[in-house]
Amino acid sequence: MNLVTDSKDILYIVLAVAVLWITIFFCWILYYIVAMMRDVRRGMTDFQNKMHRIDDVMHSIKDKIEHSVSLFAVLAETGKQVMGYFMSKKAEKEEKGEKKKKK
Repeated sequence: MNLVTDSKDILYIVLAVAVLWITIFFCWILYYIVAMMRDVRRGMTDFQNKMHRIDDVMHSIKDKIEHSVSLFAVLAETGKQVMGYFMSKKAEKEEKGEKKKKK
């Protein structure tokens, strides 16, 4: 009977060591999974921050373009009026020149 008790004790010791190693292995795997998930989360946060920056830059560019277009419209209208003024002055000079030629 002493032999059966001794072999059971050895079996229990071996099983305890195996369970201990399996537990350590699963804890090690769990640690690396958590570390990978943390890195993925940091990467996603960085990606979101970069996308927000890109969005801000795009809105800024859009606002500047809209502002430039409105200024361009004002400048075009002003240019049109200036050209009209010069055209009328030129027409007046031509009329004066024709009147002098007739006299």
